[in-house]
Amino acid sequence: MSETKTWVCPNCPDNPEFEHEVMMQHLREVHKIEPKGTPAKRSLLMHACMEGGSLWQFEWEVGGLKFIQSVRSERDRTPAAAAPAPERPPLRRCHEPRTQPTLRLAGPKPANCYSDSDRMPFGKHKGAQMMDVPADYLDWLRGQDWIVKWPKVMNYIEWRMGALEWEQERKERSK
Repeated sequence: MSETKTWVCPNCPDNPEFEHEVMMQHLREVHKIEPKGTPAKRSLLMHACMEGGSLWQFEWEVGGLKFIQSVRSERDRTPAAAAPAPERPPLRRCHEPRTQPTLRLAGPKPANCYSDSDRMPFGKHKGAQMMDVPADYLDWLRGQDWIVKWPKVMNYIEWRMGALEWEQERKERSK
């Protein structure tokens, strides 16, 4: 599996796009931020499935500034010495035929809601980032009466419901 990370800096006048290592240098030289020592917060903006891989977009807040990161992963289908890489496939819905393009957008985060980078406060996934908690566990939580005692978790589940339902469907189809 290969992965490509690109960054956009909306804080600069021309919104430049950088490869990962160049972006780290840009943070140091232009914005005077040391990436490895500065606390950062990541939120999922979008996820799209493609034939042969996936695309994620994250918003990072680092040192009071926001940056956009795109991560594209592609499955290796041929040995390294084989034919050249194929053209990038069109976007498609993961749960529908490959001819239907779509993006699963998260929408604006509601008030009193955890973000993707916040930590799960309880249960068997306590301490994991919210975006890493399995969909089937969050779906189970949604059906529990006591979840109302955890409004931030409940609001997070509702906010991410489209992505959670998609992941549930994908798991059911693979059984």
